[in-house]
Amino acid sequence: ARVVRQGWLKVAYLFATPQERRHSLSGPVGHPGIWKLKRDYQIWFLKQRGLRAHHHLLELGCGTLRGGLPIIDFLQEGHYYGVDARGIALEEARKELAESNLEDKRPTLILAGDLSSVDLNRTFDFVWAFSVLPHLEDEILRGAFRCARRHLAVDGQFLATAGIGSRRQGRWMEFPDLVRPLEFYAREASGEGLNVQDLGVLSSLGHPPDVVNSHHHMLLFIAS
Repeated sequence: ARVVRQGWLKVAYLFATPQERRHSLSGPVGHPGIWKLKRDYQIWFLKQRGLRAHHHLLELGCGTLRGGLPIIDFLQEGHYYGVDARGIALEEARKELAESNLEDKRPTLILAGDLSSVDLNRTFDFVWAFSVLPHLEDEILRGAFRCARRHLAVDGQFLATAGIGSRRQGRWMEFPDLVRPLEFYAREASGEGLNVQDLGVLSSLGHPPDVVNSHHHMLLFIAS
């Protein structure tokens, strides 16, 4: 089955559009339109949570700006910061910015393999991590919590998606694909000064049903 899937992905990539190929660095390829559904959902959901143009937002694992581009467009100039561990993804992100004529919004894109070492010397109203936490090993996840807590405003929201259930691990590209119990997230977040609330599965929160990872949960972390 794995060989068949790998063969299908190679064929899908061959016939993918340039944008599908770019955003395959942030999600599945071979499913036309999914990258745009994911993009549209993210800005919609953040607005539902109260995101306004004057807010500052930090995205952990911003990738190719699959979700970040409309956020950058919506926010005031200089109010978006994105961090990613992959230089190739950030290269594609900058191409996406240029092609969309959004460079004048002056987003800050940061290459950082160790999130725990990131210190931007400012706080954010929103910290955002969409389809990121499942791909972080435990120690790297703790660094992500440390980074989020360091940069979260007093009344800020750290929103992140995660697969919730009995712990198991798959693979996505060069990263793990982890399902963890909610109790694990609560314990690890608490150690970094964050409280967690499970807002529910994405399909109950306006995410298109029957689309990849619609069963993931949206977690809200706030400063304890």
